[in-house]
Amino acid sequence: MVRHGESVNNGTNKFTGWDDADLTQIGIDQARQAGRILKEAGYHQFDIAFTSLLKRSVKSLFYLQDELDLHWIPVVRHWRLNEHMYGALQVVKVLNSRLSLKSERERRFIHWNRAGTSRHGLSLFSLNNCRDDGMGTALFPACLNPVNCLGFT
Repeated sequence: MVRHGESVNNGTNKFTGWDDADLTQIGIDQARQAGRILKEAGYHQFDIAFTSLLKRSVKSLFYLQDELDLHWIPVVRHWRLNEHMYGALQVVKVLNSRLSLKSERERRFIHWNRAGTSRHGLSLFSLNNCRDDGMGTALFPACLNPVNCLGFT
């Protein structure tokens, strides 16, 4: 399993989720480096690849395949491999975890974001993530279920 390279939102310290942020040049370099590392370690023959529908993952896979000369293998793209949907919190600047939490609201936010087991009051979701853009995103169950909880997605 390989994570996508740095995205534009990662580089600006924002929650990305289903926002279709592109790779930065650093992210492209990271994906290529991952391919070289796999090749040097002897992992250069794969039968199939899996990726989400998000361009940062699709492009990371492309650059990795390029380094391994594996553009010919089948690729399965599926929305269930997308990152966690942060709903209305997407593209919001991440709290600096090195700073002390100043309020109960911030503590609850961190719990909701990481716990994965509790439903919370952030039931608003971003309509940008439920657009009909040809990828079928209008039909994603997360668009029908606005509960933002890892344990329920």
